[in-house]
Amino acid sequence: MKIETEGIMKYGYGIVPKAIMRDQQLSIEAKAIYAYLATYSNAAGEAFPPVEQVCDDLNISRQRLKKHREDLEARGYLTTFRKRKEVGFTNNIYRLNMIVKKKKPQHDSIYQLYKQHKLLPPSPETNDALHKWIEKVGADIVSLAIKRTAEYSRYWNYTKSILEDWEQKGLTTVEEVKEEIKRSKMTYGRNNNTYSNRREERLPSWWQEAKEETSQPTMTKEEINQLRNELMEELGTKPKK
Repeated sequence: MKIETEGIMKYGYGIVPKAIMRDQQLSIEAKAIYAYLATYSNAAGEAFPPVEQVCDDLNISRQRLKKHREDLEARGYLTTFRKRKEVGFTNNIYRLNMIVKKKKPQHDSIYQLYKQHKLLPPSPETNDALHKWIEKVGADIVSLAIKRTAEYSRYWNYTKSILEDWEQKGLTTVEEVKEEIKRSKMTYGRNNNTYSNRREERLPSWWQEAKEETSQPTMTKEEINQLRNELMEELGTKPKK
């Protein structure tokens, strides 16, 4: 009896850089897509499997493929393009970039700040949004928004709403933002005090009377014994010594 064996390398293989696997800002699906494309890449680092095949082999929808492919593109690991043919265009061509533009240090500092305040690790979408805000208003202002978020134990949507509010108010410098934070805290404190005072004013008189009664000191042991003896004398019972 002859047993035939097939090696798992029969259909080829690819090389995946460790940098991809260690990038915590990439989802596991994005890493799987990169690894898949790596198995089809040629000497030039380009792969062009049909979209239908990729979706079928990885058991994902077109929408999910597009979403995580765009994450890889945003991180600089992948470039997707098409070439013109005599009629129409080719299928997608995926270029696996071996040289990726290094992230700016300020981007890394923002990510570390997120972790420092024990907020949820930024998803790829959140990370991209953070980068856009850094480019728009600067890392220092984004840092202040993250710190405000941590004060209220919130997450990215809260950070985003803070940044949008500051942008709408035309705050463009760290000094302006700090002044706004200071005003916001003072307003919040006044509102809390006003609410507390109004609540006291709305309380009925019986509440205050009951409060005052309960605040009266309790009777001492001697006073209790004296009261007991007086009651027993009134009842004609001789008090015990």
